[in-house]
Amino acid sequence: NMTQQKESIEYDFQCKSNHLIRGILNDEYCDCPDGSDEPNTSACSHLLVGKKVFACNELELGGDEIFSSRVMDGVVDCQNGRDEKK
Repeated sequence: NMTQQKESIEYDFQCKSNHLIRGILNDEYCDCPDGSDEPNTSACSHLLVGKKVFACNELELGGDEIFSSRVMDGVVDCQNGRDEKK
């Protein structure tokens, strides 16, 4: 049962805007009111309009970033294709 699986997952991410609220990082569900739990998915893109939060190269500081709404949308936006990889 999907509900039982969701309940058994530990909510170990603290939301950036409110540390009392916890969520699951990058699980395709927007738990945090600020969208901070979904930087690598498009689940919170409605909260992150105008903010580039997805790093095309997670190891490179100051590298290219794209809008979270462009992650997993079927169009490669990062040169390395990271935005379309699961």
